[in-house]
Amino acid sequence: MRVLFITGSSPPEICGVGDYTDKLATSLVQKGLCVEVLSRGKLTKYNKSFLNISQINNKWRGKDLLEIMAVIKKFSPELIHIQYPSIGFGNSLVPQLVSSIYRLFLIPIITTIHEFKIAHILRKMSILIFIYTSQKVIFTTNEEKNYVIKFVKNCRKATKKFEVIPIGSNLPNLESQNFYDSNLVIFWGMFHKGKNIEVLLKGFQIAKMRNPNLRLLLIGGKHPRYSNFINEIEYYIKDLGLDKSVDFMINQPPNIIAHCLQKSCVAVLPFSDGVTFRRGTFIAAAQLGVPVITCKGEDTPKELLNNHNIIFADNYVEIASAILSITSDMNKRKNLSKNIKALMNEFNWDSIAEKHIKIYEDTVKYYYDYVLKI
Repeated sequence: MRVLFITGSSPPEICGVGDYTDKLATSLVQKGLCVEVLSRGKLTKYNKSFLNISQINNKWRGKDLLEIMAVIKKFSPELIHIQYPSIGFGNSLVPQLVSSIYRLFLIPIITTIHEFKIAHILRKMSILIFIYTSQKVIFTTNEEKNYVIKFVKNCRKATKKFEVIPIGSNLPNLESQNFYDSNLVIFWGMFHKGKNIEVLLKGFQIAKMRNPNLRLLLIGGKHPRYSNFINEIEYYIKDLGLDKSVDFMINQPPNIIAHCLQKSCVAVLPFSDGVTFRRGTFIAAAQLGVPVITCKGEDTPKELLNNHNIIFADNYVEIASAILSITSDMNKRKNLSKNIKALMNEFNWDSIAEKHIKIYEDTVKYYYDYVLKI
């Protein structure tokens, strides 16, 4: 089967959706599919034995549409799979236009919606175009799917297209190891205000008053729309008197991030709207068996149990207490690590790829056996 992915970003550009697409495409190639990824600036060709990259001039502007269509025609896919939204797409409506055009050109369209509930209302309205023009719409959590069902409650026909497939880790799997640094606290993710890094720093400051040996490592990438945020964080670190206890690692490769996570005692990921299974940074840390301190929200899965496989902390005082409880108790860390890693068994790329292939095969069969005969 020939599958063309369309995504706004791809590695090495910093974007969780781009990393996700890269992992999924690679897994599908390993299953025998012929896959290409159309992305900003690059057309990535996936092959069973090698990865070849050729340049295209694509900024997701209206004037690039003919070039995009030429790429699609050359590859001649049996199915187009759009990953939306992503940093590279920005506010462009070209992906929606592509979905609408190729519905008319009789190529099945599948769209994975990575974010809806917290999106701006204008973004939500633009996503509706995918919902109505795609043969299938995939969500990464049941919570996102159920929210969209309520949002389009007057269109039951659209909701029949909905499927849920979880995301996997964007980091490489590493062999389990017993060694870790009991004083190392870690954060990783995109550096912008929505990550609550200031709250983490305040909590870390309090914890360090009790344990002066604690160190904090901030790993992440610069968000293109918040490029000065790292400077703001550096000033805040100095104001808190933590400049000798906090280190940065910017735009590191996945293998380095994975090793740093595995070496740490605990990861603190204070998501402002609460942790869910669509949070790739959480999935990656959990699959490596790193205990996670995070916030609980209304969409936090019931499988995440406080002090069993995760620790919830809703403010900097609770974050400080949680850091101290894990870094000082080896058995507690061991149990949290074991339990969260066990929960992550279903979030593996082999299973995720198989679920996609089933949807692809069913969609293509239905489309060519039924739709084209109407």
